[in-house]
Amino acid sequence: MRRGYADTPSGQIHFREEGAGRPVLLLHKTPSSSIMWTRVMPLLAERGYRAVAIDNPGYGSSERPATPPQEMGFYSRAALGVLDALGIEQADVCGFYTGASIALDLAVSAPSRVGKLVLAGIAAFANDEQRREFDALIGDLGHMQKAIELDVEGRFLEAYPLAWFRDFVKGDGDQYLDELVAYLQCARNYWWAYEAVVRHDAFGQLAAVTQPTLCLAPAQGLSFVTEGTRLAHRHLPGSTYLEVPGTTEVCLEDPRTLAAALLGFLGSPGTA
Repeated sequence: MRRGYADTPSGQIHFREEGAGRPVLLLHKTPSSSIMWTRVMPLLAERGYRAVAIDNPGYGSSERPATPPQEMGFYSRAALGVLDALGIEQADVCGFYTGASIALDLAVSAPSRVGKLVLAGIAAFANDEQRREFDALIGDLGHMQKAIELDVEGRFLEAYPLAWFRDFVKGDGDQYLDELVAYLQCARNYWWAYEAVVRHDAFGQLAAVTQPTLCLAPAQGLSFVTEGTRLAHRHLPGSTYLEVPGTTEVCLEDPRTLAAALLGFLGSPGTA
């Protein structure tokens, strides 16, 4: 697995890539980083795909924006910048949770650059009440507030991310450590991408999607995201809907199930 940095309009973006053949761009949930895809990438690579996973701006090892991004385009332009830097004219794109919002915005804003589209848990809000519910949930999730007060004795760790981990990370020690590092890398701004998701009119963008699309949801994931994914499927003629066993951590806890679902939709990669 190769790692590198790409210069983009959204700053320097860290990426991982593995394999050769048709590119598939993998976009992560919040908080996390490209680390969440590292168990899926080899499974795609061995089937002939060039798997590229990025750290969204402000997450993982990517550059932290000077101020909170105000719109989803900031994140999708970063993803597009990585494709440009790697000389990739078109890629299939798979986004998970926040990554699904980025993938949708990329597919609509640069349709010629996206082949097939996978929305793995898309927060498609049909009204303002759903947006407010999501915003409140983020403030309460893991028994913490959005902003955390850092201290030199590490007391903040109990509020973030350890309380969150007790609810979500159930796999193995390696997964726990990998995700812990990713959560700490964005500790000062872990909620920034959530705010972009709240502002993003994903529901309004659905009508502009032209790519073959898979709407995918982990069966034990966040219920409101699963409902948003079903809503997206209903408003995307010709799209496919699929639920897979697993939680929001399915990429690390059951990568073979997730990879099988992706490969079943993406099909034979051919060559780049």
